[in-house]
Amino acid sequence: MRKADGIGLLTSYDDKWPGHPMFEPVFDELNRRKAVVYFHPSAPSCCSSLLPDVPAPTLDFPHDTTRAIASLLVSGSFAPWTTIRFRTEGDRP
Repeated sequence: MRKADGIGLLTSYDDKWPGHPMFEPVFDELNRRKAVVYFHPSAPSCCSSLLPDVPAPTLDFPHDTTRAIASLLVSGSFAPWTTIRFRTEGDRP
């Protein structure tokens, strides 16, 4: 039986991005497991209707991926989670 190497997460949940403190227990455990964390882009509710004629994958997906990574950077979240291997859409094999 093979074990999973990682987990897929959305870039945001209810307008909260991965650097938010509520996600710390999840990332603490993923760090303990030396997991791969893949972020799949999503369209946050705060922004998805700003340009209603533009589909979310066109505009919101790239920006939400940027928000997710920026939230981890500015919150200092990368510092304690040194064994997590973070991946995004552009990193897929």
